Amino acid sequence: PTTQNTLSLHDALPIYDDEAFTFTFNATTPMSWTKSRAKEDTSSLYAKMTDMGGAYYVTCYGAGAKAKNIPGGCGTSLPSSYHKAARYDSDYVRFTSAGEWHYISSWVKEDGYDYAVLVGVSGKSYHNVHGVWSPDSI
Repeated sequence: PTTQNTLSLHDALPIYDDEAFTFTFNATTPMSWTKSRAKEDTSSLYAKMTDMGGAYYVTCYGAGAKAKNIPGGCGTSLPSSYHKAARYDSDYVRFTSAGEWHYISSWVKEDGYDYAVLVGVSGKSYHNVHGVWSPDSI
C-alpha cells in the first residue's frame, strides 16, 4: 500500500513561527482576516487548515507600520490601512479540506509594506475555519 505524505517542506524546516487563527463566516460577514504580522522577507506566506466547515478562498494584504496592533476580525470590508498585495489581481488560493496547506505568493515586502495579513473570503454562510499561518515561509 502507498501512503500519502502530508508533511510540507515548511513542516520539515520550521524556520518561522506558525500562529493559530480562526476565520468566521456568516451571511453578514463574508470576509475574515488575521491580525497583522511582521513580514521579514520576500518569501510566500504559508497557511495550513486544521479544521474547516466549507471551502473558501485566501489571499494576502500588506500594511504599513501603523497596522502593528490591528487585531483580526470579520465583516464586509477590511480596515482601510490594508492594501491588496497578491502577486496577481485574481491570486486567491482555494482551500477545500482540513490538513491542506499552501504557499501564498505576495508583493508585501516588494510594495514596501511591513506587515502581512491573511484574508479569507467565502460564499458559504455560517462556518468557521481554523488553521495556522506564517507571514514568511522558507
